[in-house]
Amino acid sequence: MRNFGSYLWRAFCIKKLVRVLQVDQVNIMNDSNLSVEGKTKNITLRFVLAWILGTLFLVSGLILLFSDPIVGVAFILCSFLMLPPATDFLKKKVGFSLSGGLRFVLVVVLICIAVGTAAAGKNNTGAGNVGSTASVNTQSTQAPIVVSASTLSTAYQGNEVAADAKYKGNLVQVNGIVYNVGKDITNTPYVELQAGQYDPFGIQCFFSQDDEAALAQVSSGQSITLEGTVSGKEINVLVEGCRIVN
Repeated sequence: MRNFGSYLWRAFCIKKLVRVLQVDQVNIMNDSNLSVEGKTKNITLRFVLAWILGTLFLVSGLILLFSDPIVGVAFILCSFLMLPPATDFLKKKVGFSLSGGLRFVLVVVLICIAVGTAAAGKNNTGAGNVGSTASVNTQSTQAPIVVSASTLSTAYQGNEVAADAKYKGNLVQVNGIVYNVGKDITNTPYVELQAGQYDPFGIQCFFSQDDEAALAQVSSGQSITLEGTVSGKEINVLVEGCRIVN
């Protein structure tokens, strides 16, 4: 009888031990599943668009930073608002995060500032060029400077100060090969002339929107002569108030 009681006690202890081991095994499996789920990150359409648009804003901002600093900085700030690493950094280091709706509103505001700044700069340049053109037209003895696109570009690449002294504010007739026809961020149409075979910069000639019908007939690779007023150099050499001569 005493041996039977001992057997029952041993069986009870073994049963309890087995139950404890089973519970521990279940807990370990649950912890493993939670760890895997924690490391797995869902890739959504919103996440992909944030990376694409953020990268485009960053690249555009870096390019425009040298020619139009305000627009460039606005685009770079837009990229910081959209790129996931930047938002994660703010959340971890600064201790706050912006909602998706607030980030969208800030991006729209920054884009409006960039477009407004670019448009204001273009209008100021256009007004100055109108005055310069009127001054040139009143001086009947002053003829436009005839120059090729490659010569004009070479002058600015070699010595921008000397080139400004010779060409800036003056009426020029520039001839060359059309590289492309397009519109800038303010919807102003332009024709870009090739400066040379290995020259990455060109001559960007801006037109009035009233000239779009005539520009629709211009094609890449075409030889053309344009007349306008040189306004200086940003990335390309800029010629404002242009018209097609032939």
